[in-house]
This record gives sequence, C-alpha cells and structure tokens, in this order.
Amino acid sequence: MDESALKTVTLIGAGYVGALTAITMAVKNPTVKFVVCDINETLVAKWNKGELPFYEPQLHEYYMKAMHEVGNIEFTSNTSQAMIDGDVLIIAVNTPPSQNIEQPVQ
Repeated sequence: MDESALKTVTLIGAGYVGALTAITMAVKNPTVKFVVCDINETLVAKWNKGELPFYEPQLHEYYMKAMHEVGNIEFTSNTSQAMIDGDVLIIAVNTPPSQNIEQPVQ
C-alpha cells in the first residue's frame, strides 16, 4: 500500500499492547488517524476519560499529546465500524493459553 494513501489504522484491543502501540504511533504519525477498539466498554471509557488503566513511563504525556494536541486517536467499543473504517488492521488481543491451541497441521 502506498503510504501517502494511508488514512486510518485500526488497532483491535485497548489493552497494554494495543493502546500503547496506537498512542506511540499517533504521536509519531500526525497525518494518520488511529482508532483503538475493544469490546470492553469500561476500558474504552477509561481511555476516553483520560483515566489511564496502567502505568508506563511517559504514557500520560504521549496520551495527552495524541488525544489533545495532535488529536489523531480515538477509542471506541464499536469494533465493527472501526474495522470497516480501517485501512490497516492491527490485532493486539490476548493470545489463548497453549492448552486451547489446536495441533498444527503436519
């Protein structure tokens, strides 16, 4: 995909990996829109209120810059619409424990 055509990156999963990746990329790529979606509405509400659900050095500063200064990130629980609107989808959800993984095809 031509980078100049890139408009929206959707990250599925608003946990540690998805949210931090999106926030960092949003600050570093101000011309791209980032949408972080999750089925956990409580988690999404915390992000939208600025109630960061965990600590990471400089996270608050990056969050504030992405949300309010650059303004190119949003958090939503409307996962269907976020996936439809995304030009690129990044899946950042929990991986299942090894006991639930099917045997690979030999």
